[in-house]
Amino acid sequence: MRKVIVTISVFMIVILLIITIYRVGDLEKRYVNGFFIFRSQENQKYENIGTFNVGYKIVDIQYKDETGKLQTMTTAIWYTTDKKTNEYAYQTVKDKLRLGKILSRVAVDAPVKKSSEKYPLLMFLHGGYICGTESLFLTEYLASNGFIVAAPDFHDDAYLCRIKGGRYDSLLTVLEKLKKFRSADASTSIRLLSEHQRVPGTSRVIDKLLEFNKDSKSLFFETIEENSIGVIGHSYGGRTILGLIGAHPQKEMLDKRIKSAVILSGAVFPFEDTLNNIKIPVMIMQGDDIDDVDTHSIPRRKVFDDAMPPKFFLRLKNGLHGSFYNGICDKYSDINKCQKSSEFAKVINSYSLAFFNRYLKNDLNGEILLNTQSPILKSYEKEFD
Repeated sequence: MRKVIVTISVFMIVILLIITIYRVGDLEKRYVNGFFIFRSQENQKYENIGTFNVGYKIVDIQYKDETGKLQTMTTAIWYTTDKKTNEYAYQTVKDKLRLGKILSRVAVDAPVKKSSEKYPLLMFLHGGYICGTESLFLTEYLASNGFIVAAPDFHDDAYLCRIKGGRYDSLLTVLEKLKKFRSADASTSIRLLSEHQRVPGTSRVIDKLLEFNKDSKSLFFETIEENSIGVIGHSYGGRTILGLIGAHPQKEMLDKRIKSAVILSGAVFPFEDTLNNIKIPVMIMQGDDIDDVDTHSIPRRKVFDDAMPPKFFLRLKNGLHGSFYNGICDKYSDINKCQKSSEFAKVINSYSLAFFNRYLKNDLNGEILLNTQSPILKSYEKEFD
């Protein structure tokens, strides 16, 4: 009996200490992606819906490419705002690559929320032959949690959607282009990353966004933390990321401003032999067994195997290559409901946020989630520093 009393007493003391340290009124226990975490009410981390309202602006960014030709890159930008949101209909790609409307709530052209700290910048790089608004559940979510998220429309030689809507190619045309694209050899694939203004274009868009950060007339004046830049991308966007973070054979393509990267079912080819040049934190997500290899039969996990730590590798149970774009939201009436209800959206959003909080904001609380495996994941491997 005495042992029982002592055990209960020790347990009560531990509980009282926890309450004293964290303050009773500020802690809630939240069920996130199949497991519980504690979080402060003042700093809502890893919720399915973010802390802040989302602002949205479309800008045409102009720059001269490596040949001196003037390029225009239409870019969607999501960010934190205090302003009231209104219903907004994106014209973008949906399930089975159909073009249609997706509803959400954003504050168009609203000012960025004033903060004592500037916001990290994330570049979202879309998959081949689609557009910057391909993963709205993710880009809006990251913006609602204190990031500025910019997604360019790359200059692929065909496309099913564009940020501004307007002209687009038929699915048949895109599939014909895609077949040729997938059969390209290594040298052609590397060349196309420049022709499509993906690897060099991403860096030039970053250049312009940092110019906006110094322009007192810009909406983004003094809002970007220039030493906290990350990239996240799907499919061809994943290949683009590899070219930007060290795997490209042309060393001048390395953008040293990029401090961390998340790759969503990304293509590894043609960089399978140079992945050990990646020296920044990386997170690799893919679908289930059917999504294990890219179109050149190279395992997606090879990035995890070869890159330097810290690194993370996540496989979504029953997930597909297409589980990372708007198609997963098709059965929901709007993006908000998709973020709350789609198991794929929840796990993609929460792990991406935890990763970028840890490696761009230096928020050690991100490791709480990064050290936990959600039941939605078929497997999860990690290697910290």
